[in-house]
Amino acid sequence: MLRFLVSLVALGACTTRPPPSARLRLIDDAGVVVGLPGPARRIVSLIPASTELLFALGAGDRLVGRTTWCDYPPEAARIPSVGDGLNPNVEAVVARQPDLVVLYQSPSNHGAAERFRGLGLATIEVALNRIADFERAARILGRATGHEPAADSLIRRVRAGLDSATMRAARPPNVLLLAWEQPP
Repeated sequence: MLRFLVSLVALGACTTRPPPSARLRLIDDAGVVVGLPGPARRIVSLIPASTELLFALGAGDRLVGRTTWCDYPPEAARIPSVGDGLNPNVEAVVARQPDLVVLYQSPSNHGAAERFRGLGLATIEVALNRIADFERAARILGRATGHEPAADSLIRRVRAGLDSATMRAARPPNVLLLAWEQPP
């Protein structure tokens, strides 16, 4: 019975509810409710795609840390690097004093995400694996930075570009992709 009670208390400490003072609440790709007192002002981005998205949304000036691999747009190179995005250096990230950390949703980042949250840092996990993930990520980051109109505009421009590049055919083409010739 004692083990059960200890487990229940520990589980309650792992809540995904943001603090009551959070005016801005959103749900990240890990299903965690993230709370911010207002739009993020000091962001560490641990995904090259989220760094690019933040610049595209007009929030690049809020970045205070990035990964070694965040090299686009060229202005990103002026932001201090905190190392790699997978298994990030938690101390280097915390030293940048962010009010928001954006990291890739991955089992290898789960521990870092928990450590950031344990330190009281708003942490958003984003899964950017496919084109279909772009709109959701743009909306999450737009909301987190107060750039929702910019996110909507960017989504419309990307949709229009994809629509214009999409081939419309009466019959889909036959395609063979040979990945390895032994055996074919």
